Amino acid sequence: APLQLLRGGGLTPAVSSLFMSSHLEQLRGVELPATAVERRRRVEALVLHVHRQATGGGEASFRQLGFKQRKDASDVLNKFIFISRTPESLVDDCRSARTAPEPQVDEVLPSSVDRSTQQWLPTQLKALYTLSERAALDAAASIVVECRRAAEELQLSRATAMQRWEQRLRNGRELNDTSLGLSVSGRPRA
Repeated sequence: APLQLLRGGGLTPAVSSLFMSSHLEQLRGVELPATAVERRRRVEALVLHVHRQATGGGEASFRQLGFKQRKDASDVLNKFIFISRTPESLVDDCRSARTAPEPQVDEVLPSSVDRSTQQWLPTQLKALYTLSERAALDAAASIVVECRRAAEELQLSRATAMQRWEQRLRNGRELNDTSLGLSVSGRPRA
């Protein structure tokens, strides 16, 4: 019998299933706008966390930070992300051999760091914010925990979005701008 592609004005279930799996396969490994926007929100929250931990500041939001406050906290976070992601051979700080951290949950946000990176962070905080040894260690520990939490929440957000998209395709619905997250705005409206 010839392969029947159409039945009663629509695709046969086998063909629909083939298209659905093709769509799902194309989505795997692709970061869609909703995830990128969510990552930006998490990074801004981490910058605010770095600032609060290093200064004891009580600003309620990232947008309330002044330029220098944002720049200083962003510099610490950016360097922390870079150091945690860079192989030892590329880091020119003469650290001892790095121990391999656990696998990362997110491509950007460090969810796990090795011991030498954990020792590096308090040094940076002390230098930039003139913190005591104890305050720098406490702030660094809090930042590492917060980075892990942010990475895990971002992964959960991504997985939830993928489940919604898969369910949408299983139900025979198209993926549109809204369902792909193209309608998500970068900052919540006040």
